[in-house]
Amino acid sequence: GRAARSESVSAYPPPSFLLPSRPSSSGYAVDRAPNGYSKRMAIRVLFFGFAADRMKTREMLLDPEPNLRIDAVFERFQATLGAPADRFLFSVNDEWAPADRLLVDGDTVAFIPPMSGG
Repeated sequence: GRAARSESVSAYPPPSFLLPSRPSSSGYAVDRAPNGYSKRMAIRVLFFGFAADRMKTREMLLDPEPNLRIDAVFERFQATLGAPADRFLFSVNDEWAPADRLLVDGDTVAFIPPMSGG
């Protein structure tokens, strides 16, 4: 069987260490925000580790919906990710978040799968 995770979420490094930063590839200020991403109102979803490999992308934009929660977003991708939500950690706007956290327009949610290594 699967061993229970005994460590707390706070034992992990802050999500900001995991989030990429990219300069704008566009010279036009009208179509890009200062952080280099589109000004389009949306929820940005970031994928790390094997999740990025399986999704074949590191990020995507979703149209915001009322009462949209992290777990509902995860369910959209669960078949492709091939792992249950309880195996992932989540962050919203560089802060750890539970799966039942509501998302609002402009949020960035990160799906962080279990890591292994030695």
